[in-house]
Amino acid sequence: ITLPSVDIDYRATCRHAATMLRRKGHRRIALLLPDSTHGGDADSEHGFQEAPTSEEASSLVLRHHESASDLIGCLDEALRMKPAPTAFLVARSIHSLTVITHLLRQGCKLPRDFAVVSRDDDAFLDHVVPRVTRYTSDPAKFARRLSKLVLELAQTGRTSATPVRLMPDLKRGETV
Repeated sequence: ITLPSVDIDYRATCRHAATMLRRKGHRRIALLLPDSTHGGDADSEHGFQEAPTSEEASSLVLRHHESASDLIGCLDEALRMKPAPTAFLVARSIHSLTVITHLLRQGCKLPRDFAVVSRDDDAFLDHVVPRVTRYTSDPAKFARRLSKLVLELAQTGRTSATPVRLMPDLKRGETV
């Protein structure tokens, strides 16, 4: 049975984030992404790579195995690169926390030394200082869209199998 799906538009989200960071002057942006086969992560990478770039700008995808120690190792390796990234787009809110706290532990100032954007949101990010720039989804909007598809299926016995992708909102913080 083909069923409809509703999800976040990770492709558009990462394209938007990379474009925003470029407009803010960042020339070397890294996407920190779990080494997974999740569709949203693949879409994130595609969107990130679709963002406009120039001769002097570059994008870098850094994959990690989701443990804090592996993520920190990946981040340290990126910081040793010449030139090092000046901005990080981080998939998974918990990984954003690891990136921010590790950079702060290294004596870095955010956003003076590095910008950090979380692709995802979580309630605990409301308690992080500095406030994390991140993308947030409206649960009511998500529920309305899903309910519409369910009602259509219940009333007509069919619905479009075309996936529905919702663009989250940018919640500006102090890390960009």
